[in-house]
Amino acid sequence: MDLATQAFISFAQALDNPYAFFAIIILAVLATEPRNEKRAKIAVALIIAGLLTLAAKELVMQPRPCLDGDSLIQCPLDYSLPSGHAAIAFTLMIAFIGSRYFPLYWLFALLVAYSRFYLGVHTFEDIAAALVVAPIAYQLTDLLWGAFVERTK
Repeated sequence: MDLATQAFISFAQALDNPYAFFAIIILAVLATEPRNEKRAKIAVALIIAGLLTLAAKELVMQPRPCLDGDSLIQCPLDYSLPSGHAAIAFTLMIAFIGSRYFPLYWLFALLVAYSRFYLGVHTFEDIAAALVVAPIAYQLTDLLWGAFVERTK
C-alpha cells in the first residue's frame, strides 16, 4: 500500500471519531473565518444540517451497507441515509462559497464524502442525499438569520 493510500485511510478513520471530526471543523473555521458573526452563522448552519440529517435518518430508516460486516471500521448503529459527515462537510463548503478558502473546503467535503463510501459505512445514495441536505440547511440558516439576527440590528 502506498503512502497516499495509507494517509487517506488514517484520515478517513480519524474522521469517524466525532471529537476529531468536529475539532477539525472548528479549527478550520477559526483559522479561515475572522468574522465572529459569520462563524456563528456557520455554527447554526451546521447544527441545522445535523438536525435535518437525524430527522431524515429516522424518516427513511435505511439500513447501513456495513451490516453484513463489510467495512473498514465498526459499523455505526444508526441509519444510513443521508450521511451526516458528508452533510456537515457539504454545508461547511457552502458556507465558504465566494471565499478564497472555498477550494480547500470543497476538497475537504469531497474527501469526507469519499471516506464514508470507502470505509463501507455509506452508499453513493447516502452521499447524494447529504448533498441535498446541505443547501437546504444553509438556506434555512439564511432565512432564520435574516428573521432573527439581521432584524435586531
